[in-house]
Amino acid sequence: MKESLKLLAITLISAATVIAGVHVYKLLNEPDMQILTGDYSEYGVTTQTPVVVYAREGCIYCKMLKEFFAENHIKYVEKDISDPKNKQQLTSLKKSVTPVVLIGDKLITGFDKRAITQELIALKLLELPSEEKSVAVSKG
Repeated sequence: MKESLKLLAITLISAATVIAGVHVYKLLNEPDMQILTGDYSEYGVTTQTPVVVYAREGCIYCKMLKEFFAENHIKYVEKDISDPKNKQQLTSLKKSVTPVVLIGDKLITGFDKRAITQELIALKLLELPSEEKSVAVSKG
């Protein structure tokens, strides 16, 4: 009985090691596809409405994104994916998770605050906080 348990434990540990190795390999070798560049005008991105968000009810990251936009007075168009038309658009973007944020010519998957902030600043929709301005100026 002890030998059987020992063999089972060794097998489980070996399997876990292989699975972990595969995940590490993927992280190190697959290109970062979180931020894509393209023309998203067919999804509603315009110069007047440069920010479009695909979201769903109950998504904590969608909620965090909306709170971030509200705190920074960012206007955006929200597309709830419970609407079949919006779900189809999300699928055509080859995405299945939310939030998906379109900012100008960028597509950002998930609530990547750094990337979203960077794109909002690039489009002059958000200013750097005062202390970051002085650091940016002194570094530049």
